[in-house]
Amino acid sequence: MLINQARQLELLPTTVLNDVEQDYSQIRNLLKQANGITNNVPSTNQAFSQRYPVSISSTTSDLQMIASAEQRWQDSLSAFQHSLTLGAGAVQNLPNTQAQTTFPLASSQSSVGILQATQAGNQQVAVQTRHLADLTALLAAQGRSQALEQARKAEA
Repeated sequence: MLINQARQLELLPTTVLNDVEQDYSQIRNLLKQANGITNNVPSTNQAFSQRYPVSISSTTSDLQMIASAEQRWQDSLSAFQHSLTLGAGAVQNLPNTQAQTTFPLASSQSSVGILQATQAGNQQVAVQTRHLADLTALLAAQGRSQALEQARKAEA
């Protein structure tokens, strides 16, 4: 009976936590690479107000209007590039996700006790959460690029 109770409390021999954290870091670093109108709420509001004013003064010169249009075009291109970069990062993480998913599933199947099965399930949830974070980052970048392009078109 004591041997059976001890098996129920055995820990998993390894974990995928470090791999999951590295993948989170990679996506966070890719998110920080946004140029132009960034992913920071206060700076986004400020930059958007500057680049897309509600009205244009009659004293605004043609050169200023051209420079503003060029800046908006650059913001759109930068956002599209950032969206593609994040998409590539998410695709690059797919083999890691597969490997990180395989380990907890195999560990759960071969667990000798409740604690190992619970740990394997928790690791599986961590992998799924990281994968959802990748998708959230990708959707945010795509939404940002689409919004900037539509704002650029509306301003034009």
